[in-house]
Amino acid sequence: MPRVKCPHCGAGNQDATEQDTCWQCGNVLGAPVTRTPRPAPMNMGTPQDGTRILTGGELPPELRAAPTTGSGPSQRTLALAAVAIVVLVAILLIIIVLIATRQS
Repeated sequence: MPRVKCPHCGAGNQDATEQDTCWQCGNVLGAPVTRTPRPAPMNMGTPQDGTRILTGGELPPELRAAPTTGSGPSQRTLALAAVAIVVLVAILLIIIVLIATRQS
């Protein structure tokens, strides 16, 4: 079974020749690939109207996240508190079970 890779979309075509059409994009497998020209790069000069051009991953000040200050307990503190509560509840349950078994 000859397998031909479509030069247009990259799909694999089984039992195909260069005269057949691709099952995915419908182009003839042996047809030359036409490339679309790339758009011209944007002019990165200084704009005249006073707007700022952002480069890379830069965000304008109004979209930046505010720095977090110590507004509450940290996750570590909350996790330790949760573990302490679970341990205390377990100890209380054990004490209740021991008292109940001694009374009966």
